[in-house]
Amino acid sequence: MLWPLLTLCFIILAWISIGVVDLIGPMVGFETFYHMVIGSDRLLAIAIAITLFFCFKNLKLGYHKFVNTIATTTFGVLLIHADSDAMRTFLWKMVFRVPEQYWKPLPDLILHAICTVLIVYVICVIIDLMRICLFEKPFFCWWFRKNPEIVERTLYKGLMTDS
Repeated sequence: MLWPLLTLCFIILAWISIGVVDLIGPMVGFETFYHMVIGSDRLLAIAIAITLFFCFKNLKLGYHKFVNTIATTTFGVLLIHADSDAMRTFLWKMVFRVPEQYWKPLPDLILHAICTVLIVYVICVIIDLMRICLFEKPFFCWWFRKNPEIVERTLYKGLMTDS
């Protein structure tokens, strides 16, 4: 119960900091209301991420093939959509025009945010699943056939029987 409570406290603190920076920020040199929470290197963002991690760390969900398949793409999704400034600029400013959405009514902003995230995630999952099927699995099958002694020391043992 500690971790969900801490997560909630950090989220509330993030909201409060946005309000404070919005009100007092221009007097002390912060021009943007989201200064304290935007970006993965901000203290509140890190605190929320860590406490959320601990909320789910010991959660026992069991095995679900669909969930595990999608989960294998998570790191690939991160690399595809957020690894370079060029891709971030292309996606968020040129394609989805996120900065323009800030001034729209709240329901429109929420709908745009949800749809945008879902579209980007689904497309990136598809791209990464294609990468896994077209490149990763064939490469490791070839590699393990050439180096059978490695199979005993790897996490990819099941790969040899999947193909």
